[in-house]
Amino acid sequence: MKIVSIHQLDPKSVQRFFSEHRGSSTMVVSIGIYEWSTLNGFAALNHCGDIAGLLTYIMKEAVCKIVSLDSREEGKGIGTALLTTLEMFAQKQGCRRMELITTCGFIKTEEIRLFKYFPIL
Repeated sequence: MKIVSIHQLDPKSVQRFFSEHRGSSTMVVSIGIYEWSTLNGFAALNHCGDIAGLLTYIMKEAVCKIVSLDSREEGKGIGTALLTTLEMFAQKQGCRRMELITTCGFIKTEEIRLFKYFPIL
């Protein structure tokens, strides 16, 4: 598995991934409306170079807000690898806190459990 910035990927493949996993390329959350393909993020690529997982975030001052975290397969360490990558990047950018933005429509128990026990900054 290789982790890359989503800006290194074809924007159409990122939009297609979000449409498949979220039903749309746009998301409405408590802090705004976002077009997935315009957010910053990281992608996990499988051995064929296809997107296996994707994480998007927003950074404001010393806070990094995770907007989305999706993977094609559960239990393979994709989410953990993406969170670890973001944590290291956020620390280098001076972030002191990470937050998870959720919506009721997409929340999964496994995602909350992973975020709750993931060692954050």
